Amino acid sequence: MTMMNQEVDHVKNDHPIGIHHVIRMNVFTNMVKQLFPQHVYPSQSTLKETLKSYLEEAYPEFMSDMSPNEFTNHFYSKWCSSLLSKMKNYHGAASQNVRHAIWRIFGSEKLPSLNSNASAPEIVNWKKSSQVAACFRSLFEQTESGVYWTDMIARSAFSTAAVPTITPEHCAFTLAVCVIILNPKSKYVKCNEKLMKCYLKQYLDDLNGEGPFYESAQAVMNNEAGNRSRPTSETDKPEPASQSSLLMNYSQDKINDLFGIDY
Repeated sequence: MTMMNQEVDHVKNDHPIGIHHVIRMNVFTNMVKQLFPQHVYPSQSTLKETLKSYLEEAYPEFMSDMSPNEFTNHFYSKWCSSLLSKMKNYHGAASQNVRHAIWRIFGSEKLPSLNSNASAPEIVNWKKSSQVAACFRSLFEQTESGVYWTDMIARSAFSTAAVPTITPEHCAFTLAVCVIILNPKSKYVKCNEKLMKCYLKQYLDDLNGEGPFYESAQAVMNNEAGNRSRPTSETDKPEPASQSSLLMNYSQDKINDLFGIDY
């Protein structure tokens, strides 16, 4: 943010708005909120066009005094890396909030705790628990009131104030995180980019009726078993929970602020 401030002020230090005002308005944060969860891993071109549209609408005077070439140069030299970092932090916080919601919804009496410093063997043993398997199966079942457990987790993770309507993208993101954590046939709890991209596309296609809908936990486990039958590398070994991007050390206050959660 500071780099963006200094660079643009240097180029247009007499601009009537001034980039410091734009920064105070949290342009990057607002933009990331617009992109998530439709674009959890946006391309640089998507970021560029979204930022351009946002600034043109919110700060037309600022943009009218900047040529397309200037905007492109500043975007790729200074702003893009900051936006990518903020996007990573945001969906990392969202993943952590879904994780918290899993335990809020199921409760410690149904789902045993998993220490944030758990080792790889401890994660494997935790996933072998019959309680974890039961919670995993519940993801694809309805409560007595006819509500899917996954929908309850999504609603708990994203407050009504921050997200008035839970979209298929929110549900796909929530289900992807839940499956990574709870699937007994998977050795992962880490929501890395490769896994998340795969699951997000898969579940969003399912929710939009464009793919085979996973109506049962067994179907997901069978799919995971098929994936595991393929050759693996050293990087596929279970990672300690402390190395998981899902367990990044975001403060609860930061998460509450991002997603409007009020405890």
